[in-house]
Amino acid sequence: MTLAKIAEIIAERAGRQFDLPFQKELKDLIVITRARVLTNSLSKNPANKKYYTNSIILNLEEVSKDECDTLECKCLLKTTTKVPKSLRVGGNLYDYVGSPGGHRPFGWTTFGAEQFMAASKYVGKRERYTQVNDYIYIFNDKTSEKIRIEDVFADPRILANFSCSAEEKIPCYSETSDFIADEAVTQVVIDSILSTFIRLQPIEEKIEIKTDKNV
Repeated sequence: MTLAKIAEIIAERAGRQFDLPFQKELKDLIVITRARVLTNSLSKNPANKKYYTNSIILNLEEVSKDECDTLECKCLLKTTTKVPKSLRVGGNLYDYVGSPGGHRPFGWTTFGAEQFMAASKYVGKRERYTQVNDYIYIFNDKTSEKIRIEDVFADPRILANFSCSAEEKIPCYSETSDFIADEAVTQVVIDSILSTFIRLQPIEEKIEIKTDKNV
């Protein structure tokens, strides 16, 4: 179900189906509620995370010498844009960070740990990544132009700025995309907003009291 349709349903139940500014505000509320509901649900059932995961492709660029000196690192590449916020579920930062084809995952590291790992004859040359200020930094990779990141992202609307494929420039999200693919989760989001934020009250029946005009 699309984000616009969910907002329309909530507005209609609230008796404000023709209030367009209200529906616009509802969309932000739906995004926040979706993130909360999914975080709670996936924390209890991590195996279901795959049903809500999206993959995005990010371009890479060389890290400037000045930035590298400031970070005191030997990183080679970084993403040209910040990575969208994801839901913090599980112990990994993201479900996958690696080659665009999805077949070569990169390991996680930190700038401090990398100084020691780079000297290892076993894992020293393996591609690894870390994150600073929402940018991904890549170690031991001089040639890659793009990377793939997979996870459940907090606001799917932001994915419209990213492609899902390294070969095709098709946005990962559009206004016609399913905002929440699971009907059960969609209903939980709708009910939560109606009961918590809009607080619909039951409609009271108007009872007409007939009186005897002659009294």
